[in-house]
Amino acid sequence: MTLTRAIDALEPFAREASVWLETTPDASPVLTMGPADADATVSEFTVGDLRKAAEVHTELQSLLAQPQGEVERVRQQIINTPETADFMAGVPIEAAHQRDRWGANHDAGKTPEDWFWLIGYLAQKALRAQNAGDIVKACHHTISTAAALANWHAALTGADNRMRPGINPHERSAA
Repeated sequence: MTLTRAIDALEPFAREASVWLETTPDASPVLTMGPADADATVSEFTVGDLRKAAEVHTELQSLLAQPQGEVERVRQQIINTPETADFMAGVPIEAAHQRDRWGANHDAGKTPEDWFWLIGYLAQKALRAQNAGDIVKACHHTISTAAALANWHAALTGADNRMRPGINPHERSAA
């Protein structure tokens, strides 16, 4: 459940809690639910339960509003700082960077060929950097190539398709 859905689910309870006077004891029943027979379990909701739901609702709203900017700022700082020393750490970071930078939800025209050419393009950048003696850049391009493969895999499996190289099918047919 997302934070927004949790907030929405608690909203009616928070509104109901607001109509009860502060002087109403927490133990006061609001609603009793259960089967009609005396041996069955009965659930009772009290004013205190509503007040707790209202508190949680307020805290969740605060969480949603407050840290999002900070969390997003830190996330952007991480995914926009290339990792070249640790391949296994760098690939998921670079994959997230690629999805953020190159994702195009309107571009449904990706093909296996688009992925193939992207991988080849990135691999040749690693080759050229290594041949030029720029090992740090070559390491970055090996990681970016692997990240593109990770994004291709995610698109194939349906896990994530925000990374979409290629052109729109309408543009392809017009070319």
